Parts: sequence; C-alpha cells; structure tokens
Amino acid sequence: MNHCRVLIVSDHPLFAEGVVRLLGDQAGLQVVGVLSAEEAVVNIFNHNPDVVIVDTDRANQMLLLRMLRENPGTKFIGLSLDDNDINLYYQRSKKTTGVEALVEAIREPLEWKPPERRLRLLVVTQDVYGQRIADNIRESAPDHWIVQQWAVPQALLSTPNPGELLPPMLPAFELIVSLGQSPVVAQMLPDIARMTGAQGIIAPIDDEAWLPQALAQQLCSTLKQIGVSCVFPKPFCTLTEARYNIQGQEVEFTDGPIREFASFYGRPALKISIDAQTRAVQVDVLRDGPCGCARYVAQQLTGLPADQIEQQAHDLQKRFPCLASSTPDSSYGVPLIQIANQILQDAIFHPLELSAMLPMFVQPTEPLASNVATNVA
Repeated sequence: MNHCRVLIVSDHPLFAEGVVRLLGDQAGLQVVGVLSAEEAVVNIFNHNPDVVIVDTDRANQMLLLRMLRENPGTKFIGLSLDDNDINLYYQRSKKTTGVEALVEAIREPLEWKPPERRLRLLVVTQDVYGQRIADNIRESAPDHWIVQQWAVPQALLSTPNPGELLPPMLPAFELIVSLGQSPVVAQMLPDIARMTGAQGIIAPIDDEAWLPQALAQQLCSTLKQIGVSCVFPKPFCTLTEARYNIQGQEVEFTDGPIREFASFYGRPALKISIDAQTRAVQVDVLRDGPCGCARYVAQQLTGLPADQIEQQAHDLQKRFPCLASSTPDSSYGVPLIQIANQILQDAIFHPLELSAMLPMFVQPTEPLASNVATNVA
C-alpha cells in the first residue's frame, strides 16, 4: 500500500501527540515526524512529506508563511484548535467535524478545486455595523457557500502602515465583502485580494466618511489592474444582480461571484400571497437586505390584513434601525438612511399595489429607480 507521508509541525507537545493519536489508526497515512516550527523551516525536505500539518498558533504564522514560500508543491494544512478550522493553504477552508474531516483534507489531491457552485466568501468587519451584516449572512447563506469572517484588529486603524499588520496569510476566497468603518480598511482591500486570490469585492458605501467616493474610484482602478471586479453600492441595499445605486447614478456589472451574492442579499425583494379574505397567508423573501431587515419584517407580516401590512412593516422597520448614515449624502442630497428605509418600504408597497389585480404577486427584482427617487427627494 502506498502511504501518504504526514509531517506534524507544532511547538506544543500535547497538540502534536493528539494529532499523532488521531491519525495512528487511519489506513494509508504514515506520520513521518514531529518538528517544532523553527526546526521545520530548515528540515522539512529531510522528511519528504506529502502533507504538512501545522499548528496555526499565532506565534507560528510568520514561520508558516516562510515554509509555504520555500516548499512549493507541498500541501500544508493549518489546524486550529481555537475555532475548529481546517485550512488548506491556499486551497480552501472547512469546519472540522472530527478526525474524519482532517483525514479527508489530508487525502485530497493538491490540485483540488471546489465544486462549480461553491462560493467561498470572506466578510471583513469592523465594529457593530459590519458584525450585524456578517451575522445575517452566516445565519441565512445558502448551504453551498463557505462564509468566514475577519474582524479588523483595532491596532490596524492607528498604524501608519496597516499593510504590515495584515495576517501573514489567508485561505482562498472568491469574494470579499468589506464592511469597514474607516478608509484604512478600504485601503487594505488590494492586499487582501492578492492574498486570497479573490475574483470580486463588494465594498458598500453606507457612510461617505468610511469610504469616500474618491477613494472608491482609486480602489476601482487599482483592483481592475490586478484583475479583480469590484462594486461600491451606495447604500448597500441598492445592490441587485445587474446594477447598484439609484437616481441616475446606476452602475452595471457582470461579475459572477458578485452577482451570485446579489441574488440573495441587496435590494429587498418580496413575494406576498393574499387569500380571498385579503390576508397575507405567506410572505417570502426573494432577496434579503444585507443586514437582515427584510427577513425580520417579512417574518411578522403573515396573517395580517392587506390594508395593515404597510403600516406594520413601517413600525417593524423602526425596531430594526438602519445603520446607514443620517448625514445628507453628497451625491443624493439626502441621508443614506432615508434612501435605505424607502427601499424597504417600496419592497412592501409595490406588491400591495398590485394585490387588487393578482391573488399572488411578486415584487419586481429591480423596481424602477424613479420610484425611489420620487419618494426620497
């Protein structure tokens, strides 16, 4: 039998002993050694491993980065006991469910590629604004998505060279959603894209102070030069599968990963079913707002008389406060929070407007921008 040669790299003896025991009874796997991180930097080649399992302790990350650079073609598996993550650098990330998941990762070929419909998404967050959106995406994302989060350390926001404090490595992701509350976070996006191999970036503008328009234009140019598609929806809930923004400032795009994201999160779209007694018997969310507001409202509209739905939705929206800016926007002339609130109201109002003609009706996936502009101007 051909054995897969496994080398374990860790500065923690109990960690290494535990991995050796986990793999001891697995057919076809042979542990060929245990090295400290410093020993492995110079001695990996002496053990001729097929796979190197590395304890991704923060103290070892710079040494791991060096090992990756100096041993092309070797599969490295970062095993974290803190959050139960298994990372194949630079292949994919997955949640571990025990020794079976680790063995599966070891046996996967180095040239492994994800299934065609799998979307690997990195959500970059900073503080409350980003956390709410990240939580909503994780809770409701399709099963074929892999969603991970990187919370920006506070130290990055005050250093003159934030790129120096980026993680030494990140697993591969097709799409990045940037939810920073500082221009510093936006400025790091090209570096993050290079590290992850991302094909697309969504960087919403829910507050011009967090991502000024001039910086967005600069980022767009830089990202396109490295082959990364990007969108900057203002506010986030104007995003659809084909375009974003309103009031004559619409921007069209065709990027695949971004379009897939926008089919689930962006401009709210609802389907409301009304029975013969003009009550809402079912309210389906065809596309949720990024923060989850549409789903929150929809869940509490079922059973209401049609003539009470709009007012109830308005009241529910107040209990789920929008985090977009309340300062007049330089492009629209009104606060972004006002536009975001109106967009959700339109997602309720337009289907109700058709209820007299159709027993079941669907909110158009892209309501005319003029409808929103008329109401918020």
